[in-house]
Amino acid sequence: SHFTDDAVYDLTGFGLQAFEGHAAIQGFFAASFAQAERNVHFLSNVAVVDYAGDSASASAYVHAFSIGKDGSRMELRARYDVQVRRTDAGWKLSRMGIAVLPV
Repeated sequence: SHFTDDAVYDLTGFGLQAFEGHAAIQGFFAASFAQAERNVHFLSNVAVVDYAGDSASASAYVHAFSIGKDGSRMELRARYDVQVRRTDAGWKLSRMGIAVLPV
């Protein structure tokens, strides 16, 4: 997993809930992608905001498109705000949030 055991995937900025822990985060992704025919995410302006020892925070802009199995379409412009932590297995996400940007 790319997430720490105690990770939070916070989608409240997208109008959804925050998912805590591997099982909840995995469940969210499994349910979301089960409904999707195709997805693509383009990231830009990736920036390390803070770095101190075994933790860091970063941000990136995302432009995402999705086509559902029912033909529905979704387009998202947002900013990812992430916190990462160094573990024995390498750097992992400890918190990820999304802030939807106005069009």
